[in-house]
Amino acid sequence: MQAYIDFEIEEAERERARHLYERLLERTSHVKVYISYALMEVSTLGGGEDEDGNEIEGEAGNDEMARGVFERGYKDLRARGEKEDVSHLPPL
Repeated sequence: MQAYIDFEIEEAERERARHLYERLLERTSHVKVYISYALMEVSTLGGGEDEDGNEIEGEAGNDEMARGVFERGYKDLRARGEKEDVSHLPPL
């Protein structure tokens, strides 16, 4: 599934990538998935240059969405008693 997520991110389809992350979290709520998901939310997607070499502005990420993913991951991992995994998440 990660290949599908990477494809959607490469295509700057944040909403589709978000949907795939949610599906992945239904299957596994591994700390690495939460981290990757939050990093996607905070990252600028798209952008680059067009055929003429003009700069194309990408879609800026959202700090609050990323924080929400981290908080959700922290609560989920903590509730399941996975203290070692929680230590990988940044402090709230």
